[in-house]
Amino acid sequence: MGKCTIIGKIRVPASVGQAILLNGKKCDEETVWTINAFGGESHVTDFTIENRSNVDFDIDLELSTPTDGEYTMEILDALDAPVTLPFNITKETVNWKFKITFDKYIASDEYEIILTLDYV
Repeated sequence: MGKCTIIGKIRVPASVGQAILLNGKKCDEETVWTINAFGGESHVTDFTIENRSNVDFDIDLELSTPTDGEYTMEILDALDAPVTLPFNITKETVNWKFKITFDKYIASDEYEIILTLDYV
């Protein structure tokens, strides 16, 4: 694999159980995106979080910290505005975007992005 693996962990309350889906997958699974990137490029990947429970709750997203500033990451809503975390989710599906911008000095390479759901 390439220069970096970006790991994100979405934290949801244990009380909602398997009723939360990330890109249609349950909490015990991972969503993996592999991208090819050149320095200075930005990539945007859509993802959905579906709340199939009858409980409103706050969801938080923890992202790994880049070393040597090789990339910056953002979570954007459907209108491309930054998402403020923690975010309160009602019985709905939210459509977000994961945006990563690579430092201009990064050479061409393949990068792996992993998002996992986690109970708290």
